[in-house]
Amino acid sequence: MISVGILDRRPIVRAGLELFLAGLPDLRFAGHTGDPGKVVSLVRTEDVRVLICSLSHAVDVLRETREHCSELAVLVLSDVPPDELVVQAIRSGAKGHLQADARRAEFLDAFRAVATGRTHLSASLAEQLIDKREGPAKAPHETLSEREFQVFMKLAQGSSAVEIAKSPALSAKTVATYRSRVLEKMQLTSNSDLTYYAMKNRLMA
Repeated sequence: MISVGILDRRPIVRAGLELFLAGLPDLRFAGHTGDPGKVVSLVRTEDVRVLICSLSHAVDVLRETREHCSELAVLVLSDVPPDELVVQAIRSGAKGHLQADARRAEFLDAFRAVATGRTHLSASLAEQLIDKREGPAKAPHETLSEREFQVFMKLAQGSSAVEIAKSPALSAKTVATYRSRVLEKMQLTSNSDLTYYAMKNRLMA
């Protein structure tokens, strides 16, 4: 069961999401709050694995939970077209984004994806990232070796070093070395940056 919590300052939204979650299989509603300052307590007390977070609080909550709840997956929910704030949330560590009008199946797919460490982006956000792509003469990912590129794509898709190390001829230490090289060559600092880059440059859907 995936334990899901909610952060949104609007009581009617929290109540609606709670009712919605109650009808989804493999999910357990763990609780909700309208106070960002109570998120860490909620996550720890109820063992929340996925937090549905309103866009307005996302960046601040990500900063707080990164320090105290590193295993938490934050799924940003917005009721307006994605903008730079959504992109900033993804770059800050959010594992996914959903529009409030997403269909039931997409909500379920998103919960399952982020709960297992993968990234889920709404179609509208993915389209925006693609539309904003830049076309430098030589893109940073084109400087990677074949193996570095393979590791880069796995990391961008949300795979952990342990999962990647299951591939033949790769150990966890080797994966860590490749990750360091990839980040250095591409002048990025985190796996979230790799995901953002891959989407922006149409390297994954």
